[in-house]
Amino acid sequence: MIYKITISVLGNNFYPEQAANHTVGRFIVKDIHAPSDIRPQIGDRYDFGSISFWHQNEFSTEDRVANYETDIVDFLVTNQRLFSDQGADEFHLFYEIYYSEGQCNFEILNSKLIKMMSSMHISLPVSVYRLDVDELADWEREINERWHGAD
Repeated sequence: MIYKITISVLGNNFYPEQAANHTVGRFIVKDIHAPSDIRPQIGDRYDFGSISFWHQNEFSTEDRVANYETDIVDFLVTNQRLFSDQGADEFHLFYEIYYSEGQCNFEILNSKLIKMMSSMHISLPVSVYRLDVDELADWEREINERWHGAD
């Protein structure tokens, strides 16, 4: 099984540029816009600010997911005040789960991590994708190599 979690921080009055420059942790900014920014394809304003982050390794396999989720929760808890001070009031962890066959069972965060985020009013949307067995195995090897390089 492969996990990908995107951290999304939003707010009607959230101007994320300042927060992006002062976050603590090695996370990748995936997307960022302010309420006054213009939507590229539509031409009107966003009317809300948003920043999305990926873990430095982007994906995780089952054998690394405990560390992956811990890194993500630590990042959110460490930076929550910074985000809130800049106007953020919504937090989401978007889960993408990739599996190959049979029943797809997984845990979203353990009880310790949930408790750490209990005051954040966080949403946990999940999407699940089924892949070919060989495709999943090849992708898992690539992800494990990436994690081994980061150790």
